[in-house]
Amino acid sequence: MQGSSKFLTCAVVVFSPVRPDGEMRTLLRPAGGCFVGDVDVDCDAGRLLFPMPGDHGCWQVFDMAADGGNLQPLPLIHAPDVSNYAACYIIGQLAIAR
Repeated sequence: MQGSSKFLTCAVVVFSPVRPDGEMRTLLRPAGGCFVGDVDVDCDAGRLLFPMPGDHGCWQVFDMAADGGNLQPLPLIHAPDVSNYAACYIIGQLAIAR
């Protein structure tokens, strides 16, 4: 496996109900198997924030509904030499840290 990602599969999944007979459902599997992780859930568990490579080749923070819908990048700095990686929710607000 040295240096190879062919054995890695990155996805955002939910497990429900949380019990032995629960099922996993994929909400997002990025094209090309790019990393998606460091997921932050808002206080009402209705939205998710996570970083993954954006269409400009740098890291971008994305927001998505907890059902997998409405995936969109946050309106942050969109420049070829700027990566936006860290974000978190605060009660009633969205806080960004780059």
